[in-house]
Amino acid sequence: TPQASTPQASTPQASTPQASTPQASTPQASTPQASTPQASTPQPNVSNQAPLPKISAPTVPNGARGGDDAGDDDGEDEEDESDD
Repeated sequence: TPQASTPQASTPQASTPQASTPQASTPQASTPQASTPQASTPQPNVSNQAPLPKISAPTVPNGARGGDDAGDDDGEDEEDESDD
């Protein structure tokens, strides 16, 4: 039962909140983070450049399958068009 006195030692842990107060200063450091969006603007430009080559790449395999310059995924599509 005397061991039950150990919880009393846990009370000093309550002092930890005092250390949490400096954490409140962290928001001040978050303000510079707002400048990051400016750097994010160039990122969209890079992403745009990426899809362009990707689109041109698939056209090659698609054309090889359908064998049609139209770039249709399935040659059958053009057959339907010819029926019209």
